[in-house]
Amino acid sequence: MSTVALCAAAEARRRGRPVWLVNASDAESLRGGVLEILHQIDAPEAVARAVREGTATAPDRVWEVLSGRRGLLVLDNADDPGVPAAGDASAPADGTGWIRPGGGLMVLVTTRHTDASTWGAWVRMRALGTLDDASAAAVLRRAASQVDDPGGEALALARRLGGPPLALHLAGAYLAAPFARWRSFAGPCRPVGGRSSRRRASSDVAHRCHHGARDRRTRSPQRGHGDVR
Repeated sequence: MSTVALCAAAEARRRGRPVWLVNASDAESLRGGVLEILHQIDAPEAVARAVREGTATAPDRVWEVLSGRRGLLVLDNADDPGVPAAGDASAPADGTGWIRPGGGLMVLVTTRHTDASTWGAWVRMRALGTLDDASAAAVLRRAASQVDDPGGEALALARRLGGPPLALHLAGAYLAAPFARWRSFAGPCRPVGGRSSRRRASSDVAHRCHHGARDRRTRSPQRGHGDVR
């Protein structure tokens, strides 16, 4: 689950709103997420059956149940607009698929597809950029507050990562974990295979932090952990 989705969900819960998080990266994941929502709200079995069978009216049946509810529905990682679209449609702009206007339910979609016409005129688009180096370093220090930073290594790591919030969150959360391979911000800064670009460096460090955490958890299963997907 993306950082944006998790933060939005946390804020909605803080306000006492119900939250439903759905992975919309592919049709099977979206269908499974919708079925879980229907189970949680005790929706009629006929509605769940329509979703399981993938009928053309499944989105209509689901929205008949959800439209009167208040809360937050997050469709995360919807990089393929055809997934939340209706039937054979390639985009959800007509409002007949899994993303619809009106009602008391707020729908948040996270996607890399930024063509507003794909999503519909009733959708408000918000582009998210990267953080500047100083702000990115502050995120690292806050996420790994117990790690000392006497030599400005957090700033160096922030520059290497390039400022994407998810990579910063992964790196900081990893350094704060008891199973971390590195105990300083300088550890993940070491070059990998001579690569120098910020984008590739960001991918390298996030990959090393994620898989380092996974490997340590495999060796020490008794320790608690948390993942950000």
